[in-house]
Amino acid sequence: MKKLACVALMICLAFSIGCETARKSNVKYSASTYSANNRSLMIGKWLGEMVNDQGEQQKWLVTRSSDGTYKVQFQTSKPGAQYVREQIEVGMWGVSGPIYFTITKGALKGDQFLPADPEDPLYYDAYEIIYLDEDTMKYRHIDMDVTFQVHKVAEDFELP
Repeated sequence: MKKLACVALMICLAFSIGCETARKSNVKYSASTYSANNRSLMIGKWLGEMVNDQGEQQKWLVTRSSDGTYKVQFQTSKPGAQYVREQIEVGMWGVSGPIYFTITKGALKGDQFLPADPEDPLYYDAYEIIYLDEDTMKYRHIDMDVTFQVHKVAEDFELP
């Protein structure tokens, strides 16, 4: 009788472990489908604009490629001023569930590549995707709690 109870217990345990594994694999499939859809929507050129705390106008044009690389061009200017400060960063990007992340590999200055320090945490950013469709993306920087919004632009669009 003890052997029969022990065998029955082992069958129940094996069945419950199998159910748990199946449930986990379904969650992974669902999450990866969500990530793939978001990733697909994010590929291309996106333009953002905002006024920073110093009253400067900031524009950025980010180009995300399907190979996981990105390039972002920043332009910053003061109202009425003659100068425009420009900066170009390049790196890797990705999506995991509702999180969009970037790893800045360096900056471009003319034809020169200036590598970023891979040990500096400032070059790793994570954002919560608040809203995303074919035309608009709204996302929040997790560490700084700043929200950004960008709009999709044509592939031939360039900053002035």
